[in-house]
Amino acid sequence: MPLLYLEAFLLMGVFVTIYNYAGFRLMSPPYGLSQAAVGGVFLLYVLGSVSSAKFGTLAGRLGRRKVFWVPVVLLIAGVALTAMTPLVLVIAGIAVVTIGFFGAHSIASAWVGRRAQSSRGQAAAFYLFFIIWGRVCSDRPAGSRGRMPGGRE
Repeated sequence: MPLLYLEAFLLMGVFVTIYNYAGFRLMSPPYGLSQAAVGGVFLLYVLGSVSSAKFGTLAGRLGRRKVFWVPVVLLIAGVALTAMTPLVLVIAGIAVVTIGFFGAHSIASAWVGRRAQSSRGQAAAFYLFFIIWGRVCSDRPAGSRGRMPGGRE
């Protein structure tokens, strides 16, 4: 169970970091996208609804242990794409990060409930606790010494 809690912390930290800083990057040179355009990019979030259902079904059919690593690898690949320069690759990276995060989260959160021998509610609460802390702890370290990418404060 501790590894599932660690997964919740790390994956949520990565997901939130990408979404928190992508807007600043996309509005800065060389892209210079408007806030409306960046808002449109964030509609990719809806891919999470599809991927969580698909990966959950796949994990039920093939086994959580086998399927769990597929969305994790997707998330890592998505992060690598967001580090590229071409706009299409950055946006594709955000999409892949979203698919990977929600796919892994759907498998892991269900897995916690199944692995808990007793106190399933407490096990689920711990999972959520680490999700929240992954979000909280990802904010500051991901920025560049208190400055947003593109020079914004």
